[in-house]
This record gives sequence, C-alpha cells and structure tokens, in this order.
Amino acid sequence: MKIEMRGIMLFFCMACFLFLCGCSGGGELHEKFIIQGVAVDKDGEKYKLTAQAYDFQTPKDEKEPSIRVVEVSGATLLEALENIKKKTSLNPVYSQNMIILMGEDVAKTGVNNFIDFFIRHCETRPKVKLCVCSGAASEILKAKDGDKPVKAQNIHDLIPDELGSDVMHFVGDVYGKISDPCVAWLGLTENGDDKEITFKGIGLFHGDVLCDFLENDDAFGFMIFKSIPNFSSSTVQNQHFGEVTYSAVRSSVIVTPEVAENSYPVFKININVQMSAFAFDSDYKNEASESDITGLESDIESKLSGIYNSLLKKIISANIDALGFGKILRNSHPEYFKSIANDWKNIISKCRYDVTQDVELIITGKEPI
Repeated sequence: MKIEMRGIMLFFCMACFLFLCGCSGGGELHEKFIIQGVAVDKDGEKYKLTAQAYDFQTPKDEKEPSIRVVEVSGATLLEALENIKKKTSLNPVYSQNMIILMGEDVAKTGVNNFIDFFIRHCETRPKVKLCVCSGAASEILKAKDGDKPVKAQNIHDLIPDELGSDVMHFVGDVYGKISDPCVAWLGLTENGDDKEITFKGIGLFHGDVLCDFLENDDAFGFMIFKSIPNFSSSTVQNQHFGEVTYSAVRSSVIVTPEVAENSYPVFKININVQMSAFAFDSDYKNEASESDITGLESDIESKLSGIYNSLLKKIISANIDALGFGKILRNSHPEYFKSIANDWKNIISKCRYDVTQDVELIITGKEPI
C-alpha cells in the first residue's frame, strides 16, 4: 500500500513539472522589447518618454542585436510606458534597464511625480543610474556615434558608482529627510558632425525637486569631497610654470562634528588629496627645483581652499545637505541630532565648517600645453 501511494505521489509531482514555465516572462526573445535606457521629458502637460532597447526582430548580425529608439507620450508616465507596447507590438522588459535620464523640466517639477514605477515594478532594479540632463533628456538617448546610436551602456559607464547617482540612493535621501539627493548632470557638446555626451557636473535637489547645478571648479571640489578621483581638472597660475592644469588622483575626507551647549555644530573637515599636475603653458628647459615644486604645491593648496569655500557657501547657504553632514552628525551624536532633526535643514546654514587639507603633488607631465 505504501509503495502504491508513493508511486501516485511521484506521478503528481512529475505532472506538476510538466506544466511549469521555464521563464516567468514567457514568450520568445524576438517578441520582447528589452529596454537598456529610458529618457523622461515633459511635453506640455504630457510625459514624453524615449526608450532605447535591443531589437531582436531585425538583428544587426548573429552576435549583436540592433539598437532601436522609440518615442511615446502619455498623460502619466505609466500611460507612456504602456504605449511602448502599442507602438512596437512587443512586450517591454525592464530588468535590463541601466539608466534613467531626466529632462531639466521634469526634474524641476519633482521626481516623485514619475519615479514610483521604477521603485515598485517587479522587474526594475534599485541600482539603475539616475541622471539629469541639460534641456531634453531624449537628445542624450538619441545621440549618435557616427551612424550608430550611443549605447545606454556607454552613458551608464560615464557615471562612477561612488557618486550614488541611482534610484536607490535618490529615493533613500528623499524619504530619509536628512540629506538631499544629488545626481550626475549630463550634456551634449559638438564634436565635428557628431554630438558627444559629457559628464558636466552635479544636479542638486531640494527633496525631489532640482534646484541648482554644480559645474567647473564647484563640481571638481564636490568630487574631491566625495572621494571620487579623475573627474575633470582645474588650473592655477604659477610664477615658474605659468598656467598649470591638474587633477585629483585620490582623496580621502574625514568629517568630525563638534557639538556644544547653546551653539550650533562645528564640522571639522580634513581633506587629504593627491594632485597630478600634467600640463603647463610655459616651456622650461631645466628640471624643476624642489623650491619650484613646493611653490606650485602651495599655489594649488590656495586654489583648492578657494574651491572648497566657494562650494560650501553655494550649497550650505541654500540649506542643501548634498554632502551628508546631517547623517555624519546623527551617527556621531545621535541624541543631539534627535533634538534638532526636524529643523536640520534650517540649521545647516548656521553651522560652521572648518576645512584643513594635506596636498601631495606629483608631476605627471612636463610638456607645455
């Protein structure tokens, strides 16, 4: 009897496996629209959505599918996304999406108005890069390298992971209500007949609303604070070398908050940075002396001090906590922070920020620019 029952149970188990589908999505590959990147813009009262995807219906060759760019619109982002299927007759797949580009207009009206889909949909990933664009985001996603579209993967790779320019960090900062989000700022520059996608700087947010941009030296200093090397460069005038171009090879930042009764916190900030001087506008025939190098290092320190002060003034005076001072204060003085948490965004501009630095200079180029 026991043997007979075991046989019946085994039969039912095997029958169940026969009806299981190997993939929850189902369908053939050529029936799917495998999205790689999404650009979100406003077109009047409607959302304009541009999607770049792999097209397996008309593959480029046996090894690589074609890249297809589709533009749709809708009264809401969800309606626009649903129109992808209507326009392509393919089923959109979001699990491979790598980047979401926001147009400037969309970001200024509030990211919470459309980000919900990318948080809750079962296929979307929290580490998808999130960026803001000068003008229309669709122009970035439609940019071409020669006669081919620039792949979403290449746009994704422009943004260092350490910046935290992704959906997970953005939503965490918005709902955490201590720090403010920041995302990579992308733009297009003319490169002959083509347009080149560039990492211009940083988009700053008050909550979920875009409020300002950091570029040039402000963005350069911001990346040093974030310990992200090799972003752009800066220049300094030196008596011996003329105008010198330098970049950050590495940086480490230690922030120590100090609190006292009846006064606002003081943030002691120590920045340890290694700078590479790689281009000079004055030709010189002899090797630089130690005093020449020391003088250049001193000039770079002075320039960096100005950059840090300008950056902090711009961010802090606007009550934007894009550098995470609130979280540092909460972690080091939890009881104190609890007493001011509800008013932190108003207090941030009343705190003091003392910056000290240690600069190590290396010369990696001696050719005049």
